[in-house]
Amino acid sequence: MSIHIYKNKSATDLLFTITDELYSSLAVPIEILKKKTGIFIDEYGNTRLTHQHALLLIQLIKNEITKPGKSVLDFIDFLEKTVNDKTDLQLIGD
Repeated sequence: MSIHIYKNKSATDLLFTITDELYSSLAVPIEILKKKTGIFIDEYGNTRLTHQHALLLIQLIKNEITKPGKSVLDFIDFLEKTVNDKTDLQLIGD
């Protein structure tokens, strides 16, 4: 399963895809995000991620993953751009 990320309220232009491998790598930061905010990034459901929550997720990833792979670094770069642009995201699971 994968999670497709679009600009909020616009599921026409795909911005990023979280693969199964990336999702597994992000399991701990995603769980902490859920505990702190109630927001759960679900492989099978839809989630709205504000740019403020994206900033928190970036911090959690950097704190929890000591040796990030390329896919994690690419995801961090993507999130940093959305935070800088103040873009909210729609995450759509399979």
